[in-house]
Amino acid sequence: MLIGISGSICSGKHTTAEYLVQHHGFLRLHLPTQSRVHNPPKISSSSTLVSQTNSTSHQQEDSQSDSARLLPSITDQRGTRGLTFPDVDALLDFVTKRWREHWVLTDVSDEATLEMLLRRPFFLLINVDAPVGLRYRRFTDR
Repeated sequence: MLIGISGSICSGKHTTAEYLVQHHGFLRLHLPTQSRVHNPPKISSSSTLVSQTNSTSHQQEDSQSDSARLLPSITDQRGTRGLTFPDVDALLDFVTKRWREHWVLTDVSDEATLEMLLRRPFFLLINVDAPVGLRYRRFTDR
């Protein structure tokens, strides 16, 4: 089962996910935020740039990057252990093969991601909300 948790800022998404991890044996999954996805590539300041003239080395790099894309990285963010995926496709490939295990995701931030997740019959979306005063207090405590 894959549970996606959505909600407004400081509504308790991560608290709900932590409850599922600690009390029901779920494992956290992470997707990169939009700011990490849209970072511009770094350009070296040297005048000599490495050209991609050797097609075999370019193909080897592509195959290595494709295989690396499919492997999740283990992260510890704010004391939470989980798996981080570079994109939704890699996450779905991983979870579909392990659909009987328990997964929780709090990075459902846009409709395109949600549409891809909703195609899976083992996906459940939960919306979490909290009163504005409580959300404001949580935000100022950050």
